[in-house]
Amino acid sequence: MRLEKRERELSEEKKVLEELEQELKQLDEHRKKLSEARQNYRTAVLEKERTESAYRKMERLFLDAQAGMLARNLKEEEACPVCGSKHHPHPAAIPPMAPERETLEQERGRLEKIQAAAERLSENAGHLTEEEEKLKGMADEKARQIFGTAAEGEGGPQRLIRERKIRLREKAENIKEEKKAELRKAERNRQ
Repeated sequence: MRLEKRERELSEEKKVLEELEQELKQLDEHRKKLSEARQNYRTAVLEKERTESAYRKMERLFLDAQAGMLARNLKEEEACPVCGSKHHPHPAAIPPMAPERETLEQERGRLEKIQAAAERLSENAGHLTEEEEKLKGMADEKARQIFGTAAEGEGGPQRLIRERKIRLREKAENIKEEKKAELRKAERNRQ
């Protein structure tokens, strides 16, 4: 009876260790997803920054072209439609390679899509970070229940699990030997 109770206790402890191992495996897989999500976000931010810079340059060229178109019709002693001045010593020139309004609007639409994608990736990484903290908290709590500590540091809980499994195997072997000894004793008593 006593040996059976110890076997049940060992079985239960083994089950709890396996649950912790599974939680740690899940945490590792989650961390990989989080790392990938963070990398995707960083890539999206770089693309957003490049696209914003290109858009701002394109917008500046477009606005300069608009100013140049207004300036080409200016006449001395006639009021400027923008500032009202009748003297025009340095009229704006139309830059070569100025984009059309439609091209600028298309680029703005592309930029907005890229910005929205970067925001979604940021939110996703944030959610994954929160989820990681929950998973880590659960694994740490289970480790504390089993080992009396969150098992941080060199090897972490995996090291403690391996050590505990070795001890469990040793205990199981001892129980097995004790059972054999009891059977031999019972057999001798029957004779």
